[in-house]
Amino acid sequence: LTRSYAFMPCVMLVPACLVALLPARAAWALGGVALAAWVLLAADSLHSFSSHLALWDDAGRRAERNGPRPEDARIYLNRATLHRSEGHTLAALVDYDKALSLQPDFTRALRGRAQAFVDENRYGEALRDLDRLLELEPDQAIIHADRGLALMQARRVNEAGLAFDRAVARGVKEPRVFLNRALARLHFGGLGAAPAALVDIERAIALDPTYALAYYNRAMVFEQSANAGIRLRDALSPELMRAVASQNLDRACQPGHAGACERQRQKAEELMQGANEGPARVTPEALRQQGLPAPAR
Repeated sequence: LTRSYAFMPCVMLVPACLVALLPARAAWALGGVALAAWVLLAADSLHSFSSHLALWDDAGRRAERNGPRPEDARIYLNRATLHRSEGHTLAALVDYDKALSLQPDFTRALRGRAQAFVDENRYGEALRDLDRLLELEPDQAIIHADRGLALMQARRVNEAGLAFDRAVARGVKEPRVFLNRALARLHFGGLGAAPAALVDIERAIALDPTYALAYYNRAMVFEQSANAGIRLRDALSPELMRAVASQNLDRACQPGHAGACERQRQKAEELMQGANEGPARVTPEALRQQGLPAPAR
């Protein structure tokens, strides 16, 4: 940097020298012309740096003007990532295609395009890209997890569960993977799979104690099992299971989970309607056995 910018003091002295040598009117006129020329020359650069997307647009134009090379694939990948984050999935797919035309085995582009295909409900094409990724990186746990999600969205629930099993076996630590495996088990096995699903939901909560969706689904497992007469854990009573469900709904509603808040509102209305029957009593000790705090006195 020292060598590159050593000439800058000399460049900055030039205008001062011109002002000293020229008459005042001529100096002002020359300064105005120089400023106008600088604005015209800088306008393109200023536009390029006006946003992240404009920057990558400019980089793409330069690459196409010179003839794209394999290393330019990252330009299209970065622009595709921006498009997808802004909800412009079709534009993102165009750029993922351009990146992969330059580097057919570019794993980041393959994964991004697969996720964009899932966004567009094009599950067959998503699975094609994910299968190619598994050929390139068979031990990448997160790819198995992505494949499980695509299979689940495509209603191939049993295959989805197996894909999540492979992801977990390879050491995945993402809470959403455990929650998705739990949901796949429930979709495939119904409430008969509730104990195994509950284990996965609680592993998701252990990894992320603020995971509202996991609390909501834990509540649904307890509530629906209680309604169906299925006992979870140590032969819990239906009343205790509903109390556990209610506390989990509270935890999910706190960060604003709409489904949990709506379910709590419905439960409050049901409680008001059945007030004459008297409330169900659940001891603080029974709640603590489920890892939940007892109600404050």
